[in-house]
Amino acid sequence: MAEPRTRRWILGSGLTLSAGAGIGWFLYRDTPDNWQAPFAFLTDSSVFYDRWEAKKRDPLFWWSAVTRPELYAIGWGGDGEPWRMSIDGDGVDRTTNINEVALRAIAAADGTVALLKTMRCSGDRPGIRLASNAVWTGVPLATLLRRAGLKSDAKRVRITSRDGFTANLPLEALTTGDGRRAMLALSLNGNPLPHERGGPVRLIVPDRFGFKNVKWPARFEVTSDDRPWGNHEVDTGAGKDSGQVTLGSKILKPDLRDTNPVAKAPRGPMLLAGVAFGGVAPVSRVHVKLGADAPWRAARLPVPSELKEHAEAARAWAGVGERWPLPDVWTPWVIHWSPSSPGDYRITVRATNRLNQAQPDSDWDWTDAQSSVAGGIVRIT
Repeated sequence: MAEPRTRRWILGSGLTLSAGAGIGWFLYRDTPDNWQAPFAFLTDSSVFYDRWEAKKRDPLFWWSAVTRPELYAIGWGGDGEPWRMSIDGDGVDRTTNINEVALRAIAAADGTVALLKTMRCSGDRPGIRLASNAVWTGVPLATLLRRAGLKSDAKRVRITSRDGFTANLPLEALTTGDGRRAMLALSLNGNPLPHERGGPVRLIVPDRFGFKNVKWPARFEVTSDDRPWGNHEVDTGAGKDSGQVTLGSKILKPDLRDTNPVAKAPRGPMLLAGVAFGGVAPVSRVHVKLGADAPWRAARLPVPSELKEHAEAARAWAGVGERWPLPDVWTPWVIHWSPSSPGDYRITVRATNRLNQAQPDSDWDWTDAQSSVAGGIVRIT
C-alpha cells in the first residue's frame, strides 16, 4: 500500500516544480524591445558577447558542455600560472619560449599594430548575439615566427590553448591582401586584455571566426603537415576549415532576436538600426524591407565617430587608409520609418558586400554562422 504523501513531500515537490518553472522562465523569457538602448561601435570588455546568454537555448551547446566540459565550459578560470608560450615544430629552425615580460619588451622595442575586428562566434546568427566589435593592439605573430627561423616549407601553425582548445591557421592567413596582420593581442580598446577575453595575451586573426582567435595560447607548432587539425576541424568533422567569416546582419533597435521576435511601438516616426557584416569584403549596401510586401529601401551607413575619437581605433583606421566600410568589422546601419497604419510589419534586413555577394533568404550550412537575412516583427499600435 502506498504511503500517504507527507506535508514535507508536498512542499518539496512544490519547491521543485517552482524551481523548474523558474529555470524555464529564465531560459525562455523574452528580451525587452529596447527601442532606446544605444549600442556602441566598440564593445566594452565587460559586455563582450555573452556565450551563455546567446546559446542557453541551443541543445548542442548543452550537450557539448556536458560531454566535453574541458572544452565547452562557460568560462575557464585559469591555472594560476604566469602566461608563457612556445614556438616549435618542423617548420622552424629552433624552439623559442616567450613569456609576457619578453613579449612586452618586444612590443616596446619593435612597436605594436592595431587592428579593428568584429569577433564572431561560428554559432552566430541573426537572432542571437554572438558578435562584438573592438580594436585590438599587439605584436604581429609573423614577427615572432621569423625570430624562430621560419622555414620555406612551413604550411600551417597549430595552436594549443592553456585550457586545452586547439586550432590551426595556414601561414597565408597571418597577413591579408590589404596588409592587416594576425597578432598576439595585449589590449582591447586600449585597455589591458582581461582574462575573460583571453588575456593577458590572445591570438587575433583578421577575417576569421572566433574559434581561430585562440584565447590563452600556450603553443604554436609550425608544421609542414597540411592535414585537418584542431577541435573544430576534427571533433565536428568540419575538415580543413579556413574559418573565414561570412555575411551577416542584425537588427539592434528594436532588439529583435530569437527571444524577442516581436517588438511593440506606437504609431509615429521611428529609427531602426543595426549592424551588417560583409565577411572578407566590406559591406557595400544594406537594404531594409519595412513590411512583407514593401519595397526594399537603402539604409544609411554612417561612419562611426569612434574612428576619429578613440585613439587606438583612429590608429587602426589610419593603418588601412581611413577607408569605410571595412572587412571583418561590423558596419552600423540606420533607417527612418513612419508606418502609415497600425498592424504587424515584417522587417527584413539584407546586406551586400563589395564582391556583390548578398545575404540569402536561408542558410543551412552548420559549419559557420548563418548568413541568412535578419528579420522580426514590429507591432504598431
